[in-house]
Amino acid sequence: MALARLMGHKFPSTGLKNYFHLTTQWADQLTPISQQRVHNIDEALQLPDLPVKKIKTVGNINENLIYGSPTLGKTLQCLRLVSLGMGYNRAGELMRLEPKYVALLQKVFETTNTRMRFSASSDKRVKLSGQLCPNALLESIPDQAWQRLLHCANENTGSADLELEDDELRHLQELPYLISQNRQVLMEQPGHIKVVQHTLELFQIPESAYRVVVKDGSITAMQRLQGEGFSSQYETEAKTKLDGFTVHLNERGSQYQIKDYGGLVLSRLADGVVRNGLDLAVATLATGSLVFYKGSS
Repeated sequence: MALARLMGHKFPSTGLKNYFHLTTQWADQLTPISQQRVHNIDEALQLPDLPVKKIKTVGNINENLIYGSPTLGKTLQCLRLVSLGMGYNRAGELMRLEPKYVALLQKVFETTNTRMRFSASSDKRVKLSGQLCPNALLESIPDQAWQRLLHCANENTGSADLELEDDELRHLQELPYLISQNRQVLMEQPGHIKVVQHTLELFQIPESAYRVVVKDGSITAMQRLQGEGFSSQYETEAKTKLDGFTVHLNERGSQYQIKDYGGLVLSRLADGVVRNGLDLAVATLATGSLVFYKGSS
């Protein structure tokens, strides 16, 4: 009666007579009759004779996704969606990126973000800690810069891979610490240096657009960087002070201050794919994450 009232009928018989089309089928199933005196009526519809279509069970979305090999273009597209306010997991699903790779991206960019400083939108002279500005690194990249980065990455799909030795891959565990709070790209180990060089090549950054500065007194860093093809200067010669290079040691749960290192300082540019330190930070972290994930898989 309640169902009839809900449908707007005065009596249940209205629905049973006019809308309850499954009555005969249910009656056949509930009261099976198997006697010789029972015959089928030729003019009646025989429900058991109708074709039956089996419906496949819908699986979990993560089980049905087919993940292809990650590319630099898809990596930057995922990061672009995150910069617009989408969560990492959802952005990774849309880009068909493996959850493990998306988790790596999230860890790298969030760790880097908390260590950086950003200018307040109301007053550029005021600097805010990245801990107070989640996703500020990605959100600081303007639309035009994202378009340049994505176009360049898609043009270099086949050349984005970089083969590193096992020791050099382990160096990339320190990837989130290569970007200093003032957007310098710091380098100590061969793995750091090769990823930075690879980023410069992929995003077509000319040598005239940057300087490589070595911490004063570090002969080891000077020899290492010059041995890899960089034209380097000490801080006093370059008249540039490098930020400190501190990494977190997971096995000890403590911080370690690196002494023998250099840093790449990018000049602000009017043209080119990468035009400032924020662009370079995103390009370096995206490239390094891709190289580390593919090399470790």
